[in-house]
Amino acid sequence: MNIRQMMMPALVMFSSGFLSAQLPQTKQVDEPVLEASAEDLFVALRPVVSKASQSMVEVRVWRHRVAYGTVVGQNRILTKWSEVQRDVRSLSCRTGDGRWLPATVAGIYREADLVVLDVPNLGMAPVTFAGEDSLGLGSFLVLPRPDGEAAGMGVLSVQPRSLREKDRGFLGISMDLAYQGEGVKVVGVGSGSAADLAGVLEGDLILKIDGREVSGSFELRSALQRVRPGDEVIVTLRRRNEVLDKVAQLGVRKSNVRKISEGRMDHMNRLGGHVYNEVNDGFSNVIQSDMQIQAEDCGAPVVTLDGDVIGVMAARAGRIKSYIIPSSRISELLGTEPSALTSHDMAKRESFETRRLREILRENGVRDTPESLRRHIEELRRVMEEFEDLGP
Repeated sequence: MNIRQMMMPALVMFSSGFLSAQLPQTKQVDEPVLEASAEDLFVALRPVVSKASQSMVEVRVWRHRVAYGTVVGQNRILTKWSEVQRDVRSLSCRTGDGRWLPATVAGIYREADLVVLDVPNLGMAPVTFAGEDSLGLGSFLVLPRPDGEAAGMGVLSVQPRSLREKDRGFLGISMDLAYQGEGVKVVGVGSGSAADLAGVLEGDLILKIDGREVSGSFELRSALQRVRPGDEVIVTLRRRNEVLDKVAQLGVRKSNVRKISEGRMDHMNRLGGHVYNEVNDGFSNVIQSDMQIQAEDCGAPVVTLDGDVIGVMAARAGRIKSYIIPSSRISELLGTEPSALTSHDMAKRESFETRRLREILRENGVRDTPESLRRHIEELRRVMEEFEDLGP
């Protein structure tokens, strides 16, 4: 019996439990049954994540886990740069068998928000990356942990694409997000935009992009994100009782187009009780999944039901939105020389210390004057240096 066959009963129970939690209830859900179903699923996932788990570690700053790390070479770990950047002087890794090992930065792939760490005496086999080309929408994906358990699971929801503005085709319309009918309703057309030049008008209903049906804003965005600026697409739309095909040559989003600011988005996320990664956009090549992970789960390998590693987790970008850098992109990066650590990177330590200390002081009702902060920072630094010398 193969892994897929072993998992089917648990997957069925998981799906039933998930649906019962999402749909209107006619009777009370039996929580013990759902808990047992979830436990069965995680047990079934152990052989799926077993091999990849042996090639990953916990990455820690001040002994606090900030990410996972994937072994990509002899004594070399790949993990998420923006999390490690909190303090590159106090990096360590913890293996699945409980060993603590010091780590240093070997180089940074800034565009992908990834960093390579040197971990002497690691002695773990690197992962073998498999191609992601065989994946389709709905493919089941799993995030391993170093202890041989699964940290998360979900399905592929959007095929590989770029999240960089300069790589995205821009149509130039505003959509009626409250519209419930057929297609996507256009409520505005940017002057001189691709839609304007193609003859799209306010009030039109966009039905298809290059023959692919779009029934909402998400599907329209997904269709356009796979098309580069300068490419032509056929926009099928309904105008009154007439169906028309318009050819639009997509442009580039202008920098002055109104977007939700990062600060406001972060505030909205915190109001919802969610913590997302500070760097969660702008990647040149990612797969999107609906996997529900924690921000500190990034840097882990992502596997299929066959245990094949198809990428590395890049970011938690929403409650049910996570980004994975596919294995083809990882291999491409590892074939190039990463950038070196700079003095600016090293200076991050004090800002992180100050921010965290201010949170601690406020939680304990202590007024954080500049002088008190400097004094507490020095004390905290001394204590942490002593703590680092103690070992596990």
